[in-house]
Amino acid sequence: LYTWEKKDIKNINLRIRPDETVYISSPPHVSQPRIETFLTIHKYFILRVLSQIRQQKILHPTIFLKSKDVIYLLGKKMIVQVNHSRSNLIYTENNVLQIETPQPDDWAYKRSLYHKFLRQTATQYLPVVIKQSLKLVRPYGITTPPQFRQRLMKSRWGSCIPYKQRITLTTYLAVMPNYYTEYVVLHELCHLIHPNLSSRFYAFVEKIMPDWQKRKKAMLLYQPYCI
Repeated sequence: LYTWEKKDIKNINLRIRPDETVYISSPPHVSQPRIETFLTIHKYFILRVLSQIRQQKILHPTIFLKSKDVIYLLGKKMIVQVNHSRSNLIYTENNVLQIETPQPDDWAYKRSLYHKFLRQTATQYLPVVIKQSLKLVRPYGITTPPQFRQRLMKSRWGSCIPYKQRITLTTYLAVMPNYYTEYVVLHELCHLIHPNLSSRFYAFVEKIMPDWQKRKKAMLLYQPYCI
């Protein structure tokens, strides 16, 4: 089973989401038989990624933000401590993520607090990474910082709209070490020069960051913590 969306793009794109659904986007003129052929060609890639996602779920069960759960913040291991309180408060203390709330047993409520905390962290952190990464692409003509947006996205780490000079990054990058976030930011900045996922685009990314594939693959280790 897969989800197929027609969009104003030039190429067929494939994404395997953390919930194991297969998402396809394509230009409006692409027919369903062509999509079926595309999926057949990429069958073993899809199966391999699905297997990796399932293995990660076994190694890292769902996190419910209970006391003693483990999470990561900017790549640093944190232990969750939940306390009953009259007001909502979430903060770090040494290697502990302290969650104070009047609803300590409500998973959805605690997650909304956690998301707010991640947004605050990402708001401070991501612009710094963008500024650092701009130095890598400045020799290729990108001298002005693009517009930046942050969204809570699970299906992708980032996106770029070249003609608007805008990049969007997922809030969940606040979970990652800087080493991986640098790759995501560079990937999106490179789209300002090469809008599509062409061979020229990947050659350009590799020229600037030769180990990008290693970084991309390692990011799967942090997906279970993007709750």
